[in-house]
Amino acid sequence: MVFMSKDEYEVAMEEFYIFSMDSLFVVMKGEEGCSIFCRGDMASYEGYRSERVDFTSSENCFVAGFIYGYLLGWPLNKTARLANTLCAIGGTEYGSRRKVPTKEEMQKIMGFVAAR
Repeated sequence: MVFMSKDEYEVAMEEFYIFSMDSLFVVMKGEEGCSIFCRGDMASYEGYRSERVDFTSSENCFVAGFIYGYLLGWPLNKTARLANTLCAIGGTEYGSRRKVPTKEEMQKIMGFVAAR
């Protein structure tokens, strides 16, 4: 599994053959969502909008959410929704580590992820 930013993706496109490998490539696009390449197939998923004030570790929140869903065996669309949502929420306060969702907030997030 390889995670990359939009800029890293553009560099990787110069070496397009890597996308035919058996790896899962995830392009993180912030508020624009993400694109996932898997064995030559590509799917894009819409981002989750929020009032972000700090982008410091939004990508880390995205990766944590994606790995969580992936390890649970969720379909990629549900995994991407969770990752995009956590990415957006992670930047709503300065220092994303301080914005740890409460149990109630996580229940709302999971309800949103499951409902789509």
